This record gives sequence, structure tokens and C-alpha cells, in this order.
Amino acid sequence: MSDIWGTDKGVHNRISIPSHVYVTRLSGKFDSNGVKSLTVFTSDGTTYGPYGDAASGKDFDIPVVKSAIVAFFGRSGQVLHAVGAYVVPKSC
Repeated sequence: MSDIWGTDKGVHNRISIPSHVYVTRLSGKFDSNGVKSLTVFTSDGTTYGPYGDAASGKDFDIPVVKSAIVAFFGRSGQVLHAVGAYVVPKSC
């Protein structure tokens, strides 16, 4: 896991995903201010989250097919403004 960058304000959540499990999808909500919530889905069917305010905002979804999300990243100021994912092909 990487170090915390930026402010230490807000709520910090840490999830532990077993090494044989991989992330298959990220989804959440956003508005004009930034990302409001984030949910992580894994190959074993576990859902982590939603973290943040999932009650309002527009939906976003980053699903992957025959691939695995091996890392994700964000850009922030006072709030999380963007989220992206690093994806690698998954052998069948």
C-alpha cells in the first residue's frame, strides 16, 4: 500500500484483499465537486463499500472483462476529484 498523500482530514478506510483475489470493478457516485463515493468489487464476490456519500450524485462504473484491476489512483484537493485504474489482462 502506498503512503497517504495530501491532507489527513476526512475518513480513511483500509481494506485487505487476499492475494489470490483481484479487483474486478470500481464504481461510485460523483458530482461537480468530485467523487462522492467509491465501491470496490472483487473476484470472489466480495463488495467493499460504498465508502463516502452514496445517496446522491451521478453513477460511474469501471468494470473490466478478462482483466484485473491491479491498482487504482486518484487526484484530489479538498475532495477526491478523479479516480482511475491500472488494468492487466487476466489469463483464462
